[in-house]
Amino acid sequence: MNDLNKLLEKYWNGETSLEEEKIIKKHFKEESAGKDIDNLGALFAFFEKEKNIKYNGDLLKSKPVVKESKVIKMAFIRKIAVAASILLVLSVGTYVGNSYLTKNNTSYAKNEIKDPEKARKIAEDALAILASNYVKGEESMTKSIESFEKINIINSLIKSN
Repeated sequence: MNDLNKLLEKYWNGETSLEEEKIIKKHFKEESAGKDIDNLGALFAFFEKEKNIKYNGDLLKSKPVVKESKVIKMAFIRKIAVAASILLVLSVGTYVGNSYLTKNNTSYAKNEIKDPEKARKIAEDALAILASNYVKGEESMTKSIESFEKINIINSLIKSN
């Protein structure tokens, strides 16, 4: 047992010869020896099992499998994010508008537009600006989400190795 401890110390320091490593592995292959020295038998059994795994070359050829539930979750998250940003813009706009009107003691009626065509044109321009900014925000969010998806794929490949 004392010799085995010396060999193990050399093994963990990377100083053993091939014959010494064979002695250690042979010792831990035996049923009775697997339970001594902090259950190192299980570790050496794992090494033996992993040694027999062969690489079939399909790692780079196969595409990672993306579960459908993750895709649904990402689409749902994107919709929630867009809704939250719209709600935030409307809330801030309402707060700023109300505080400005209250501060200046003015009312909405003072800014009323009597001509329906002029009011329609102003509303169309405002909605066009809003739509343009919405599209820009959605494109930016889509790019960000695609980046996160790429990072998740890379992380899953790293974890699987």
